[in-house]
This record gives sequence, structure tokens and C-alpha cells, in this order.
Amino acid sequence: MEISEMSKKTKLLFVFEHWGDGGTEKYAETLGHDLNKRPDISIHIVLFKDLEDDVPQLEWAESVSVVKGNRLARCFALRRLVKSIKPDICHFHLYTSLLLVTIALVGIKRLKTVATFHSPISIWNRIYRAAFFLSTRLLDKVIAGSELTAHELRDWRKDVQTCPPPINIPAIPHFLGKEKNIFVISGCGRLSREKDWSTLIEAMAWITENAEEEIRCEIIGEGFYRERLETLIDKHNLQEKVVLKGRLEHADALTCVASSDLFVLPSLFEGFGMAAVEAMTLGVPTITADFPAATEYIKEGETGQSFPRGNAEALAKLILQHIDDVDFSQKIGKRGRTSVLERYSTKIIAEKHIEIYHSLLGNNPDKIILDANESIKG
Repeated sequence: MEISEMSKKTKLLFVFEHWGDGGTEKYAETLGHDLNKRPDISIHIVLFKDLEDDVPQLEWAESVSVVKGNRLARCFALRRLVKSIKPDICHFHLYTSLLLVTIALVGIKRLKTVATFHSPISIWNRIYRAAFFLSTRLLDKVIAGSELTAHELRDWRKDVQTCPPPINIPAIPHFLGKEKNIFVISGCGRLSREKDWSTLIEAMAWITENAEEEIRCEIIGEGFYRERLETLIDKHNLQEKVVLKGRLEHADALTCVASSDLFVLPSLFEGFGMAAVEAMTLGVPTITADFPAATEYIKEGETGQSFPRGNAEALAKLILQHIDDVDFSQKIGKRGRTSVLERYSTKIIAEKHIEIYHSLLGNNPDKIILDANESIKG
């Protein structure tokens, strides 16, 4: 039997407010790539965009539709698209538009709605928290991107399920303990206030003043804080020790991180901290600030380390510990890699989503996947 002769595919419609290079997009793209391999699922994308930049080429999606206009116009346009595409499930990866979009799709027959909350509710103001609360009452299913977010959402709805970001396991080796004349620290993320790269730069200044180690820091990413960070680098005469590498393609960024001795994510806040987990999959020893979500993958002194947010001296002392004790650093990197591979592989996270989707449709996911495989064989 040919695939086309199988029972109808499950149509998923992923809805986003925009498409950039943040954690939400990485989450969806990694998940989409894996789901797209399954013969029983097809994925369609809707993007809310006002900018005139190019529509992204998402080869894992069957179609990509762009919706423009104000929020109300977007809702009407989305409703028309849904009636045209006829998805079985709409999966929202939205923030400020979530309530209006959820209301707009109420009453469409046989449509199930799901939303993933990628950041904790507590960071939003009262108006948005109220909107999120109402949304959870209308949605058929609610997914949290971290246990921290799930804990908050369960005050409103007890059946919240946690699906952390799926991590593509890079085929890039990290050679711990290789001979080098300089210790390289990497970081990756937007150049913005909440990422707090200034604390990492201040830590580099502290090390330069108080130790003789040869170190270099490479920060991957771009953003409106670049000028401020450049000013701080100049202030401490760190032009040869701190490099702002700008935005890199994902594969190039991973290669850069893999070639470093230590990864640092000094963020004041992270919904999850995917950049840190990606570094851990490479086996790179990882230090993060003590934002709450980090406790989900950083087991202090075993899989990684953390420091008080904004405390440059504390960060500097942890960095020196890795420079001075190579054996300790290697063990952190190896244990961190083992830990995240067991919990965040794309296969594990995709299977969690499959279970959620098919439970909404009243299907047995194991049976459907088996039937699809048998159809291919036939």
C-alpha cells in the first residue's frame, strides 16, 4: 500500500507571532523537523508579521502562510486560513496574541487547540496574566516549556503537561583537555539587557586584574546592546580578550561553542536556557546565572555550576576553578552531556507531543505510528 492510501494524516497548524532566532523558534523548528519525518503528520505554519523581511524557508513545513495587519485583522485572517487548511490541531506558540487568537477559533468544528507557554507567567504584567488565565480556560490542552512554568500554570489548570525544548544532538565533538595556550570561554544569545553579558565582561576584567591566566571570551549574537557592551570592553581595555562575534548560523555557532573550554550563560532571566543545554550536549562545561529554570538541568557541581545573578566576582572565581582544575572541568562536561542526552533528545520530546496530539483526537499514538510503518512496508 502506498502512503497516499493511508488513513488521513493528522494536520498540525503551528501559529507564531513572528519568526526570529530565539528559543521559541528553535523549539518549534527542532520539533517540526522530527515530526515531519512521520508519515502520519503534516505541519502547516502561520506567521503574524508586520515587517517586510523575507518569509523564512521552513522545509519541514507543508506550507507557510503570513498574516499581516492589526491584532483583530489577524484573528479574522487566521480563522479563514483554518477553515481553508482544515487542521486537526492548532498549536499556538504565542505570547501577547494568545487570548484573541484562541477566542477567534472558538466554535470551529472538530478543531482542537493547544498552546505552549515558553516563559513563566510571573514575568508578565497583570493584564497579560489575566489574558493567559482566560486562554487556559478555552484551550483544549496546555503545555509548559519548563517545570517552573508548569508549576505556575497548575494554579489555574491541573492537567498542564511539561514538554521542554527538544535539543538536536550536534555531530560536533568537543575535545576536553586538548593542548592550548589560551583558555576560551564562549557565550551565545542576543545582545540585550536580560542576557546580562556585561556581568561576563566584568568577570573577565576581574580575572585580568587578579590572575595571570591567558583567557579569551567569545560572545555569539547580535542586538541593540552591542554599543553598550563595546563601551564596557573599551573601559576595561579588553579589546583583545572579549570578542563580540555577531550573529552566526546555528551550525557555525555550535562549532564555535564546541571549540571552547567553558560555556557561560549569565542571563538575568531565561524561560528555559536552551543555549546552555545545547552547550551541555556538546560536552562543554557550563556555568549559568541562578535564574530559576537553570535548576532543571544544572545540578550544582555535578552537571554544571551557577552563580548569583549579576555577581561578576562570583562568576570570575568559578571560571578560575575550571582553569585551575582541568579534571574537575572535564567531569562537569561529561556528566552534563550525559544528563541532557537522557532528558532532552528530539525523539523523547517529539514522542511527548505525539501522545498529546493523539490523546486530543482520541487516537492511540502507538497504533497510528505502527499502521503508518506497516503501510510503508506494504
